[in-house]
Amino acid sequence: MGDFNFRPGTEQYRRATGVLRDAWVLAGSPVAGPEWSADRRIDHMFVSSDVEVLDARYVLSMASDHPALWVEVR
Repeated sequence: MGDFNFRPGTEQYRRATGVLRDAWVLAGSPVAGPEWSADRRIDHMFVSSDVEVLDARYVLSMASDHPALWVEVR
């Protein structure tokens, strides 16, 4: 997981999701806020099939230039 600095739709994202699953997508792709566009996200958590994603969301904060990803897994 981390600040991969690549967006969905890129070759890097396709390669990652070819092997692992996007935790945010598994959580139902919750929206961070009206001023946020999901196609601009650069933080991701990719999980293997044995990891259960309980919740995931992007959190808007003045502490960063982009939303932080919060994920709860089991």
